[in-house]
Amino acid sequence: MSAEIFVSRFEHGEPAPLDLNAAREFLAPHVVAEDASLNFLQLSTGKRESADVYFSAPGTLTFNHAGGQGVMDLLAKLLLLLDAVAIVPGGPVILCRERDRETLPAGMADVFPVVVALTGAGIQEAIRTA
Repeated sequence: MSAEIFVSRFEHGEPAPLDLNAAREFLAPHVVAEDASLNFLQLSTGKRESADVYFSAPGTLTFNHAGGQGVMDLLAKLLLLLDAVAIVPGGPVILCRERDRETLPAGMADVFPVVVALTGAGIQEAIRTA
């Protein structure tokens, strides 16, 4: 999978803060290591399914080395929870709902493919085919 996936939120075409407390609470059952000084969590959802997550206040989470169906399913649920989008450098912008297209910055859809994916499998397919 992708080396980096950025989780961001937009309102009226402008960056908007993520609810990082809600994100931490949601991800907590899957944390296997953390470093508070780096705002870092390492997640695992099963054998060979892991991701490194960095919290960049106030507006972005970064998933590094995300791999496995369980991690992608977790990402899909996190996007819904945070009302956020996933941005894959050199790849697509992934929305949970078609209506989220309206929140993106002007011109973003002209530069990046924008796809709707409701599941981890959908996210994986969007990344693979972009």
